[in-house]
Amino acid sequence: MITQIYEVRNPDEARQLVAVGVDHIGVLVGDGEFPRELNLETAKKVFKAVLPPTKRIALSLSRNLRKIEQIVNEIQPTYSTSVRSQRH
Repeated sequence: MITQIYEVRNPDEARQLVAVGVDHIGVLVGDGEFPRELNLETAKKVFKAVLPPTKRIALSLSRNLRKIEQIVNEIQPTYSTSVRSQRH
């Protein structure tokens, strides 16, 4: 069984999750368009606290593919997931 925790907010929280054996730690990354998104700098700090073998997961709600590419390139997640939101 894989344990996944998403929307981790800070490095201390990430370190605690690694310490208890969480397999995947995810952050919601963006430019503030959606609530709870972390900016790139904060996401980098969280991921720095995630040590192997724990996997780093980048989550994005952006519809901007260039922004998603920038996020992936800058924070270097193990995996990334994007849900292209449809706004009405």
